[in-house]
Amino acid sequence: IRRYFDACNAGDHAALVACFTPDAVHYFPPGLPDIPWRGAEAIAAKWVWCVRNLGSRWTIEKLLLAEGGAPEAVIEWTHWKTGTGTAQRGDEWYVFNADCT
Repeated sequence: IRRYFDACNAGDHAALVACFTPDAVHYFPPGLPDIPWRGAEAIAAKWVWCVRNLGSRWTIEKLLLAEGGAPEAVIEWTHWKTGTGTAQRGDEWYVFNADCT
């Protein structure tokens, strides 16, 4: 998760793609255009766009890991949109592949 957020903050397309399976899906609340984002390439491109056009930066506020080594986690985050002077808070639920490194 930290590698993913570092890649988001750097706007690093290749590093973002490496964080997802090719068929990954990133869901958002209803009402946003072009959601959900489907596929590693699309997810990476959209986050790079946010960094370049909105001044996006993200911080992780809280991280919860599943008990017993289950390949799941939940985070609480803040999305700072420095270009617009606004911020959003939310959470994300992650499910990892067994071969995730």
